[in-house]
Amino acid sequence: MRSVLAGSPAAALAYNTPQFSWDTLPVAYHSCNETGYYSEDEMTILAKYASVTVEKYQALKTLIAPGYTWTSCQQGKLKNDLTLCGCCEEDYHVELGKRLKALNPLITVLSYMHSELGHPWYHNAHELAAHPEFWARNSTGQLVDSGWPWFSFDHTQQEASDLWEQSALSVTGTGYVDGIFIDGCVKTPAGLTPDVRSSYAAGKASMMKGLQAKVPGPLVCGSNGAVADGVAATQIQNWGKNGQWSTREIPMLQRAVAAGRLFQAHGPCPANASDQTTITNLAAFLVAMGPYSYWMCGGWNGVTPAW
Repeated sequence: MRSVLAGSPAAALAYNTPQFSWDTLPVAYHSCNETGYYSEDEMTILAKYASVTVEKYQALKTLIAPGYTWTSCQQGKLKNDLTLCGCCEEDYHVELGKRLKALNPLITVLSYMHSELGHPWYHNAHELAAHPEFWARNSTGQLVDSGWPWFSFDHTQQEASDLWEQSALSVTGTGYVDGIFIDGCVKTPAGLTPDVRSSYAAGKASMMKGLQAKVPGPLVCGSNGAVADGVAATQIQNWGKNGQWSTREIPMLQRAVAAGRLFQAHGPCPANASDQTTITNLAAFLVAMGPYSYWMCGGWNGVTPAW
């Protein structure tokens, strides 16, 4: 792992990079185990990857109270009693990072956090639930309808962004998690009215740019391959989705490489090396990849680690 400069000429970034070599296909892992920690054999496999991103479902089945789901566990008049949702997801990410670094001190560990939603089994959501003044609202005072029964951070307010940032710093400050995978990085809640949307986007962008300078590893902008100002890395979560590699995937990866960004191409696992789609997916990646571009496969949870 070494420190590199990445970004636009106007704003260079310094951060510790995952291991990288041109000798073999550079690979990264993104998933989790819903029922608890991985087995010893699975951990040995995970420790081979340059980086591992721990998803939001890690140990989820042990956190949510029996008889409830992640969408029904919020209780109370304001739905801000999160007791039945359990706590805290971030602790499991840190512990998994600790175990991985014991096997491979050079591995880069990333923790999943949504930039907008307070997933109610996270500590940051418990903090948000205790502060209704930080819940995202429209100019009329109505709560934003995100499509989920969860509160959204109001990034039009510095204090709400600070709360989100502090939760990320608490995780990376342990020394076992290097950076954050930021879902919904360049998006704004669908329910925002136009008069609030621009302020929200600006507030969140400013927070992420400042956070990147404070964490040891990369922040990853998830998950549509966007290059965000001041954010070290980006991921596309459905590489090869429409079979239009020359107009979608290759230009996307080229833009990231040209901007000096770490890139994660998340697609289906190449189980059959003779499958034409697999061949094309990998070929498109190899055509456009640059330093610190990584092939990534697997689902979001419950995937048995394989090498």
